Amino acid sequence: MGAAVGVASLLFAVLVGRDDLAGVSVFVGRFHPLAVHLPIGVLLLAGLLEGLALSPRLRARIDPAFAIILRFALVSLVVAFAIGLLLASGGGYPERLLRLHQRLAFGTIWGSAASVVMWSKHVERRSSRLPHRLALGGTLALLAIGAHFGGSMTHGESYLVQHAPSFAKRWLRLGDPRGERRLPVRPSP
Repeated sequence: MGAAVGVASLLFAVLVGRDDLAGVSVFVGRFHPLAVHLPIGVLLLAGLLEGLALSPRLRARIDPAFAIILRFALVSLVVAFAIGLLLASGGGYPERLLRLHQRLAFGTIWGSAASVVMWSKHVERRSSRLPHRLALGGTLALLAIGAHFGGSMTHGESYLVQHAPSFAKRWLRLGDPRGERRLPVRPSP
């Protein structure tokens, strides 16, 4: 697989040409918002299914699909991460948010890989699901926080809470409960 990606990349570079490579990288990178929602949905599906698998009656139906779902989530995370790196190479994003988003995304990939490994061990050894559940839960937490920072880069840091109820704004200590505190949205390059 790695060799195929390497050959495809080399062929792509030759066809595009050196001068257009930077522009094409940013062009491909702009598909990150589209590509990133696939692994988010797949990981949320995995979390939902793991919750449903708490029922022994449903577990027998869910478990056969779990290995495929987890592996697909991992592969799609790696692809979305790579495309995101291309998008970031175009610049124009707040450095602090970008670094946080990238680190959390990388952690999500590792958490997803750990979940795949823990699931495989569970299946092979008929051992406890707990390590897999912990890995998946941690992965979902990293995913949620990382997605928040990704959204903050494109919509502004107050986007998520801008229209929150007053009690939530007070609880989060966001200042004016009427929502007057708003950070500017980064314009598209």
